[in-house]
Amino acid sequence: QILLAARDMFAKRGYARTTVDDIVAEAGVARGTFYLYFGDKRDVFEELMDGFGARIASAIVRIVTDDPDRS
Repeated sequence: QILLAARDMFAKRGYARTTVDDIVAEAGVARGTFYLYFGDKRDVFEELMDGFGARIASAIVRIVTDDPDRS
């Protein structure tokens, strides 16, 4: 829930203009709840980017160009 709210707020306002208060308001959670899971907004951003990178990596298909069976 926090990650989804952070993603939406970063998309709407940008990273620099988004605050933890914006994220918790969007998520509908208490500020303390945010800090149970994340140290700061950079931690949230890094987790979002790690997930995004993992999704991209899993979508990449390696093409074998030296396969002798492909003529």
